[in-house]
Amino acid sequence: MNFKQRKIIGHRKQIGIIAKSINSNKVFPVWIFWGTDGIGKTSVAYKFAKCLLADSDSVNENLDLADDNKIHNLVENKTHPDFFVMDSASPSIDEARILMAKVCKAPSLSRRRVVIIENADKLNKNIYNSLLKILEEPPCDTVFILVCSTIGNLPITLQSRAIKLKFNPLSKSEVVLALSLFDVENAETLASISEGSVGDALYLYENNGVDLYQHLLRAFSSDYETSHKTVKYIIENKLCDNFGLIKQLIIRVLKEYIDTITETKINDYFAQSVGKVSIDHETEKVLQIISNLNRGENFMLDKNGMVAEVFETFFERYEI
Repeated sequence: MNFKQRKIIGHRKQIGIIAKSINSNKVFPVWIFWGTDGIGKTSVAYKFAKCLLADSDSVNENLDLADDNKIHNLVENKTHPDFFVMDSASPSIDEARILMAKVCKAPSLSRRRVVIIENADKLNKNIYNSLLKILEEPPCDTVFILVCSTIGNLPITLQSRAIKLKFNPLSKSEVVLALSLFDVENAETLASISEGSVGDALYLYENNGVDLYQHLLRAFSSDYETSHKTVKYIIENKLCDNFGLIKQLIIRVLKEYIDTITETKINDYFAQSVGKVSIDHETEKVLQIISNLNRGENFMLDKNGMVAEVFETFFERYEI
């Protein structure tokens, strides 16, 4: 398979910082790319790696290389001898030590070596310790790019040795643009409910998430009978089988609910001076629902029962 450019949507500031470091020949040896999953951090890391391994002395604002550059296939196929990828799902401490030994050797094809560590916030403590030993004094011709969603899970000592770039969720229009590359239906709705994550939007599309989302919207309507019928439909059609998905969408609907009542009460407050704005009761219900969902996921409780309990808590009188 012939690989070409990775299409990057958004993240202009972050890409600009990377391009400036390459063009000024001041590439720091350790970088941390962090932010929500599915927004393009890893794609930017791969483009960064390609520029470094292609020995580019200057790059454009998109970090693009010529489509026929051999570096695309070498990096995407992970066959470049100076390119290494580690993912928290796979490495043992022995594998991590072998990798660290490799990066201490001289590059064989490019001027630099590049190591991308995906899901760096999920590595175990022993692997962190192995990394710290080499990151304290990294080889001058090696660049480490750590990609993670939760930077707080990385040791402070590791963070202190890195350039940290935060990647923000994409705008709705950016998600729609990204989805146009995949020729998916309901792009506008997917962009609205994926909270700036193209990865989440594609996951929702592949798992009929738009249909489930619309059913949940009806289920949380103020009409009790409509909610009762909709929840029965969800359970009878086994839409609860993908509990992670239904949990994600329930939380999304509840966020919209809280946002709506908050905006309404604040508007009433300023327009009519109705008194103190309070959403304590509604917020308490939502937090209880999220707690119940987490409990159901963590302890593998009955999924149908958990979904019914969500609506029992929400309506405080719901029976199924």
